[in-house]
Amino acid sequence: MSREISSEKLKERICPICGGKLDVRIEDALAVCQYCGSEFDIPVSDELRSEFIRSKDRMKKEERIEKRLNEVKEEEKRKESNAKMGQLVAVAASLIILVISIIMERNGQNASLVEMVGVIALIAAAAALGRKRATLFEFGISALGGIISIVLSRFLYNGSMLELGGGIAIFVVIIMYVKGITKH
Repeated sequence: MSREISSEKLKERICPICGGKLDVRIEDALAVCQYCGSEFDIPVSDELRSEFIRSKDRMKKEERIEKRLNEVKEEEKRKESNAKMGQLVAVAASLIILVISIIMERNGQNASLVEMVGVIALIAAAAALGRKRATLFEFGISALGGIISIVLSRFLYNGSMLELGGGIAIFVVIIMYVKGITKH
């Protein structure tokens, strides 16, 4: 059974029976005491009640949108982290291939094809920087790969392919970096 409540008590949100806190529910035109459970009718026009319900629905929709935006941001962070790891793995793999070519050549085997595969992988890793928003870390890793390739060329009898490949990788990194800066 609900009762009438004075506008003063309603504004203060205090129960006139026990002094407890009132929970005002405009959509139900009701105020309920959180302590004793007493219910009080509150004067609310149909227009105000409808506006309140629409407002509440908008808030729920905004909360869902905000939640989805946060999910998308987290997914982007995860993808960016995976991309960094992928760049690091690609450069490391190409350098391992180049080291294998050095070992092969030192053992008297023809390592030209292996060198070429390593150089192509290194240049491809550098070129991949242009397809996404690469970080400075990723540019640095690719440039370092080019530098290491040039250094490794000193261990070969004819390291011109590694020198050229390392130089091209560094050149591609610089172009992709400048391209990225001018886009933003």
